[in-house]
Amino acid sequence: LSLALHQWRLAARHLLEAITDPLTGLLNRRALFERYGQRLIGPETAVLVFDLDHFKSINDTFGHAAGDRVLKIVAAELAVNGGPSDTAARLGGEEFALILTDVMPNRAEMVAEDIRKAFEDQKIHVEGETLTCTVSAGIALGCPVPMDFDAMLSAADKALYIAKRAGRNRIELASHLHSV
Repeated sequence: LSLALHQWRLAARHLLEAITDPLTGLLNRRALFERYGQRLIGPETAVLVFDLDHFKSINDTFGHAAGDRVLKIVAAELAVNGGPSDTAARLGGEEFALILTDVMPNRAEMVAEDIRKAFEDQKIHVEGETLTCTVSAGIALGCPVPMDFDAMLSAADKALYIAKRAGRNRIELASHLHSV
């Protein structure tokens, strides 16, 4: 019995390691796609994608340890601002996703703005300097005609890059999802 319990705990730990981003503690990309990849996304769900602005310059100027601190801070903002049924994940590098469920009108925009503002307000002390970092976001709102998760993520990503091109530190809504 003891051996079986040990094996079960070991398997559970390996599973957790396989689905978790080791730096931020959020789900990783694989886990996000395992959870949502085969689902159709309806009007009650929104997909938000966040990308840190000018992240490479933080790593280049202050080193990867400072960059890691910044990534942990934005991950914490995602975790705090999402609800218990929402899912935060690190997609890779400095890009994150937040899947909001039970979305009421304007909730996705408010959550994204709360995260954007809270992150911008963080004062990150590195090597005697105080960094102020920003994040851009793209939002894809679910439609009455359900869409697959990949299309929603792609639409949010396109909106994110519109936000980046429009000056960063801002949020953009995906326009017509049916043209994705």
